[in-house]
Amino acid sequence: MSDTTQSGSSPLNMIVGLSDKAINLLNQFPDWPLQLFARFSVGYVFYNSGMKKVYNCDFPWFSCKIQDITYALFKDFDVPFLPLVTATKLATFGELTLPLLLFVGLATRFGAAGLLVMTAVIQIVQPTGWPTHLMWATLLVFILVRGPGPVSIDHFVRKKLIGN
Repeated sequence: MSDTTQSGSSPLNMIVGLSDKAINLLNQFPDWPLQLFARFSVGYVFYNSGMKKVYNCDFPWFSCKIQDITYALFKDFDVPFLPLVTATKLATFGELTLPLLLFVGLATRFGAAGLLVMTAVIQIVQPTGWPTHLMWATLLVFILVRGPGPVSIDHFVRKKLIGN
């Protein structure tokens, strides 16, 4: 065998060594920025959609009026299990409130679970949108599994109540 093979400095060993160093460096990256960006990115999609369905919105959101076009949209998609008006109001309310939970990190897993259910219903009524729905679902499952992270009200409350 040549000296380079015996000493472990072959090109392959060098590539593996650099790869291991890169992986070790990436493994040190904290989860909290990913958790924060996941909450805001998927929350924005739903909140923005909800805001497009209403008008005359002042705080609190209960004063919002649902646009007629929104009812027509829900009629076109024929949401299963619910009457048209109920489905329209529930979906719009969910799109306007559940993302707020994600934004501030309050009852975050509940908000993510609600948006995941909405995503499943959207997938049922609009199956051709599966690539987008899969991205939403992936972010929402990540939030469900990992939680909101330390930049959240949930984390602060848990720390105060439990001490961890």
